Amino acid sequence: MKLPELPRWLAPVMVVVFLLLTVWAGYDAAHATAALPAQAPAPAGEYGAGASYLFTAALAPNDLYNTTNLTGTNLTLFASITHWINVTFTQSISLDVRGSIDLATVLTVTVSTPAWSKTLDRAAAENSSASATDVEVVDHYDLEVAAVEGVVHTIDAELNYTSPSFTVTLSAASSGSASAGGLATPILLSPWLNLSFAGALIVPSGVPAALAGPLAGGPAADDPPGMGPVYLAYAELTAAGTALAASVWLLWVSRRPGGASRLPRLERLVEPYEEAIARTTTVPDASRVVRVVAWDDLVKVADTLGRPILRPEPSVPVSSGQEFYVVDGAVAYVYQYPASGGAPVEPVRPARGTPPIAPAPVLVPGAADTGGASRGSAAKATAPRPTPTSALPPRPSPTSSPPSSSANPVVRGVPIRPNLQEQLTALLGRIHSPEFAPAQRWYALSLYTQTVQRLPSLTAEEAQRAVDTLRRALDTLRPEPGPIG
Repeated sequence: MKLPELPRWLAPVMVVVFLLLTVWAGYDAAHATAALPAQAPAPAGEYGAGASYLFTAALAPNDLYNTTNLTGTNLTLFASITHWINVTFTQSISLDVRGSIDLATVLTVTVSTPAWSKTLDRAAAENSSASATDVEVVDHYDLEVAAVEGVVHTIDAELNYTSPSFTVTLSAASSGSASAGGLATPILLSPWLNLSFAGALIVPSGVPAALAGPLAGGPAADDPPGMGPVYLAYAELTAAGTALAASVWLLWVSRRPGGASRLPRLERLVEPYEEAIARTTTVPDASRVVRVVAWDDLVKVADTLGRPILRPEPSVPVSSGQEFYVVDGAVAYVYQYPASGGAPVEPVRPARGTPPIAPAPVLVPGAADTGGASRGSAAKATAPRPTPTSALPPRPSPTSSPPSSSANPVVRGVPIRPNLQEQLTALLGRIHSPEFAPAQRWYALSLYTQTVQRLPSLTAEEAQRAVDTLRRALDTLRPEPGPIG
């Protein structure tokens, strides 16, 4: 399938547009990704943590309880018969898989009244294990009732204040961590126990602590919420990048001329000119053969002469590769693929309707194939084309009148000398050099063709003068813009 012809200026425009779209889509993708919430790690297991308290009261001999030890969590005690209160806090962390566990506690004892507060004691304990399923920390504290009451009465006396009641608070703040998948899960516990002294009563009240949850592990298996905009942004980025690559390929890579080592396919070369190509079962027979190097040159010859391009059928033997012909009388213009040499390029269809420039072409009359050393061309002219003949007509006398414009010019049949043929070849190579712009080259070809067309009717001296005149014309050639005739 033939790619559509696109203007040259469209290439940078499309690349710039798609580049801007790519940058925009990349910004959207980065912005949407940054706006995502922190992804929770996948759980590596479960943990459970708890902290509890228990107190034991040592009593004086009494008739109320018939015992000197009371154990519980919410018993009401009497200050007159209670000597000691022993409080025990137990903190623990348990895992359902083996992992690393660290746990530390700080036990603080504080006495407070409506007027003041004082810390009585503070102690720390810790326990850890690099590979276990549970650890435990136990804190003990013995509270002497008489000693606490003595501290309260002393501070009240200093402040000239009598406390109606006071409270002893015992708190065991625990902090720790547990990990089984490489990421540590923090654990915090804060149990506490209050012993309120109000008159004759000691009223205990407290709050244990308990926690449970998953252990942090690797990245989460499921996508976090809010991934829709991220997927859309990355889809935009992919589409813009694909469009950018496609535009570069379409406008540059696919249109890059092939090098000498990378010839284009023959079918692709001739496809745009199928309507001007005629199939033939024989190789055209012509007395003079002019070989052209490039396919475009043969197309120019056919377009200028208004003749079809002949393509022999595959069954017709040719010297090498595939040959194409344009026949004009006794002259045959030949392009051979790929043995003509040079660097084949992608064909560009010449504009139809180009004004005629020179008559039927006879580039180098009688010249054999030069092996691709020069590029053949063709043009039209207003003078009638001479008919080749093997006879040598007599030269007119100097007193003879010149032929009328309607008569055919006299063909003197003087063969072109080798040095003159070399000069013509050099001039033709100069015409095809980068020295001339396309419009100048077309005009120079018309001058060249008209000069070569006259050579068979000139003497050797006249032919040399004509070639010298052509050389000077090329030196001073300054064509004006627009059609050249």
